[in-house]
Amino acid sequence: MLQLRRTHLDLGYTNLVANICREYFYHHIPAAIDTAQTLRRLGRPERFIYTSHPWLLLEYLDNGAGCLKEGRTPQQQRLLEDAIARGDVTWHAKPMNLLPEAADASLFGYGLTLAKQLDLRFNKTRKIAASSKDVPGVSRSVIPIMAKHQVKALHIGANSACGTAQLRRQHHHTRLPEALVYSFTVDNTAPLNYTQVIQFYRDVQAQYPNAELAATSLDAFVGGILGNSTLMAQLPRLTQEMGDTWLYGIAADPYRLSAFRELSRLRSSMEAELTRSADNKRHADSGEAVVVEAFSRRLMKIPEHNWGLSTYTYLHNYTYFLAWNNTVFGANRSNDDIRLLDYGWKEQRSYLLNTSTFLADLSVDHGGRYAGAARQMSKRVEERLQTLQPRKPDMTDWQRVVMGDDLFDTRDFVVGFDPATGAINFLLEKATNRKWATTEHHLAAFLYQTYNESNFDSFNRQYTPECVPCPDFNKIGMWASGHTERKDFRPKLLALWRRGGEDRFLLQLTLPDEAQTKYGAPAQVTVEFDFVAGRGGPAIDIKLQWFEKPATRLAEAMWLSFVPNTGVVHDSTAWLLDVMGSPVSPYDVMINGSRHLHAKSKRYEKGDVFLAIDTLDAALVAPGDTHHLLDFAGREQPRCEGGMHVNLFNNLWGTAFNQWYEDDAQFRFTLRFGTAARGGW
Repeated sequence: MLQLRRTHLDLGYTNLVANICREYFYHHIPAAIDTAQTLRRLGRPERFIYTSHPWLLLEYLDNGAGCLKEGRTPQQQRLLEDAIARGDVTWHAKPMNLLPEAADASLFGYGLTLAKQLDLRFNKTRKIAASSKDVPGVSRSVIPIMAKHQVKALHIGANSACGTAQLRRQHHHTRLPEALVYSFTVDNTAPLNYTQVIQFYRDVQAQYPNAELAATSLDAFVGGILGNSTLMAQLPRLTQEMGDTWLYGIAADPYRLSAFRELSRLRSSMEAELTRSADNKRHADSGEAVVVEAFSRRLMKIPEHNWGLSTYTYLHNYTYFLAWNNTVFGANRSNDDIRLLDYGWKEQRSYLLNTSTFLADLSVDHGGRYAGAARQMSKRVEERLQTLQPRKPDMTDWQRVVMGDDLFDTRDFVVGFDPATGAINFLLEKATNRKWATTEHHLAAFLYQTYNESNFDSFNRQYTPECVPCPDFNKIGMWASGHTERKDFRPKLLALWRRGGEDRFLLQLTLPDEAQTKYGAPAQVTVEFDFVAGRGGPAIDIKLQWFEKPATRLAEAMWLSFVPNTGVVHDSTAWLLDVMGSPVSPYDVMINGSRHLHAKSKRYEKGDVFLAIDTLDAALVAPGDTHHLLDFAGREQPRCEGGMHVNLFNNLWGTAFNQWYEDDAQFRFTLRFGTAARGGW
């Protein structure tokens, strides 16, 4: 019977990230090493092997992402290096516990190279087994990326409070020569000391008196399974998507998500430049490869599964239990607990926003050798981040259009806008005579939603049935704000503008006073449409911005919806979602998997009819409707004839992710039609 030991890593939740790294580097890792050494020194038969995460171990050794300002001393480095050499500390193939679909395929693949770096550095066998804990599920899109990096197995351990995807059947093999006891200490707590290890061995031996007990690594156990041809032939083959049902949390900080996606695209392009370059020596001498590696390591922190501190820990008292309406909440914003939560979210963002400072420090650490490459990278990062800053439109050269039932002629389309909401309610593609939008089928329709506590209780009964109400997946006490409603607020079109003789339109929207004062709707929303040409076919660029959004603890969400005319998009099963570079059908998801929410872009392809909806900043896509953020409905299929809906923001998680948001925001989209929509994944 093989025993695998580890501590569940949360880079957030229990403490600030820097404090967690400090705890591991100066206590947990040395303590684990001491446990293994003590057992050996005492001549005990029990052995202790501590399994950790490649990202964390590399941070201990070289501080490559700047988790702490200071590095480890040579003596501290040798402590871990010697433990690895003895086999007392090992790792699995995945960098840490991730929300994988938040990352692109390139960054996820990079994360799998961190284990390889350690394997090569310490002359260890290449890791073939990865571990994912807490997050209840993962997209099947990780499989081709793992295969590319020779990772052959993924052990998934889901949070026990949450419903998990229903596999067709469990495979229970009773004649294996080995069994795995997966033993871990929870949420950043200390590893076992030597007396606890001895007691654990005794307890397991008492339960299984005929078993031979041994410490192991995940790779050793997986290797035994892969080497058993009889067992491998009997394992069921599952092909449906599973998905990550925690994914809705990533929309809680729109700027963090937007910046992460933008810088991930930059990282991917720079990685490709290095790969294509024939002059690798020049890149090595200039430090470009070193700088891209450091930049990648730092970005790798962003899709980690904790995005802040435990809200329950800091707000679960009488003061905050009743502090829900905006006036009372505003009066509490200067309290230490609230300020600490705010600081935790800012610290998480700093892995993106402080890149220039980080790279400057990197150059100094290398004696200034890579100063040029660091400056160039910093410049490119800052240029990308500048494009994400929301800016109120300069109305110079724009002419106001008197609204009616007007249709506007552009190069490729005839377009009309709903005079009430500003959504596209008529879109005729000239070349094909296809009518993509009608009065019943709108494109780029904005929506603001609010919720009440009964919505959360219903969600808990579906998703966390053993935990109702469940603090981390609820907003317990929200009733204290007064009467909150589950309500959809549609915007009102204030003005429509057209820029000169160009095919560009700007809409100014507002939302009802109730949505702005009682809840957290922005005071101003603008949507710009640019009917662009020269991309291989008709296309529309869309930029939505909001301004003057108040912070609220009350539950809210915002959407931009695309419901193309079913007279053209007539086969709802033809929709495909681009998840980490692989196509996923919304109808090919396991029961209790993430059936109603996915990440990234989407497209419709049926015969000669093509429509692609690219979302550059927001990542969450709900097929069919906007009603399932708090309606888990794990057995129901989506109804894609209802279109595709992009979740711009929500604060519905009860912990870790941002619980309120007051920044201005910007979201960019491109609609591509016909031949412009074609292309591989």
